[in-house]
Amino acid sequence: MAKIERFEDLQSWQKSRQLANSIYDLTECQRFAKDFHLRGQIQDAAGSVMHNVAEGFDAGTNLKFIRFLKIARRSASEVQSELYLVLQRKVRVLRVLLMAFLPFSPSSPPLPPNGEGSLLSLWERERVRENWQGTIARPCAVMLALDRNYINQNELDSAYNLATETKRLINGMIACLRKSKRSTTT
Repeated sequence: MAKIERFEDLQSWQKSRQLANSIYDLTECQRFAKDFHLRGQIQDAAGSVMHNVAEGFDAGTNLKFIRFLKIARRSASEVQSELYLVLQRKVRVLRVLLMAFLPFSPSSPPLPPNGEGSLLSLWERERVRENWQGTIARPCAVMLALDRNYINQNELDSAYNLATETKRLINGMIACLRKSKRSTTT
């Protein structure tokens, strides 16, 4: 077994680096061009996994290192959770566009939720309709929304599995550190 002298020698850091690069590759494509918040959020979480493993390595004690590894593990879980948001973005876009084109009158039943727990207001529906008024593209809008995927299921599975493998390696590091004789008080 090779001696670990730098954080770059840690398998958990190497795998978290693969995860971060995978997430950056997924989110730097044109499909993410305007979703700055979600893109930044998932990139930050992926980077946090890698950075916390590195920072923990130099923390000085096993106890402190374990604390950073737990943060890294939680960040990997955050990446996994956000991957579902990325996959489901097309559903929300489709729902908003469909609701915008639904016929309505003051006596219409309430609209279904728009995904955020509130209803798409009559005013919002009118604004979307106005934006498409007089264009031949209007009937195609719903189809474009349906086809708009930020990532596909295979991309989600690949990144999700990388995060799972990273967490497995982090858990192994935590178990090893708990058994080690390195000082835990300084």
